[in-house]
Amino acid sequence: MVNLRPYSDLNQVDRLGITRETENILGVDVPCVDIPVAPGRDTARLVAVTALELQLRRLGYDMAAEFNNRLSEKLAGKDFSSPFTTNY
Repeated sequence: MVNLRPYSDLNQVDRLGITRETENILGVDVPCVDIPVAPGRDTARLVAVTALELQLRRLGYDMAAEFNNRLSEKLAGKDFSSPFTTNY
């Protein structure tokens, strides 16, 4: 289930997707996601990426956990160099 919320509610939305929320509909727990929308944003693409993330999670790959682990490793190693810099 996708809840489209006003962009002004951005601070109330879990942007990383680490917490998993569900709604019980007729005895079945259905994943529930809040997406902040604003004029000019590609809402269809946001919903499609959300569906892809859910499919990957069901297959065993958790993008949010992977991102959080990589971020924690960078912070622990204090390697703050930009991944976009090149040495020419």
